Amino acid sequence: MAATTRCGDFFADRVTRLRFERERRGLTIAALARVAWMNSADVSKMERGRVLPSREQAQRIAAALRWEGPLEELFEPIGAGEASA
Repeated sequence: MAATTRCGDFFADRVTRLRFERERRGLTIAALARVAWMNSADVSKMERGRVLPSREQAQRIAAALRWEGPLEELFEPIGAGEASA
């Protein structure tokens, strides 16, 4: 089960590397979720930093994206300049 990330009493939305990598590969949220055997709503929340994946979920997403870096890095927030690079 994914863990919810809170900032005070409000959910903190932020762009993560997951979104950047998914878009770079031309995948929709639904397509990534399907390949990773997950719910698209959960993938969307992970992309926005609202929930953290379990280790198993992170591994399935990384495999679907052919991500070779550290798993933690895939779910870290990125800056606007970094996303356009």
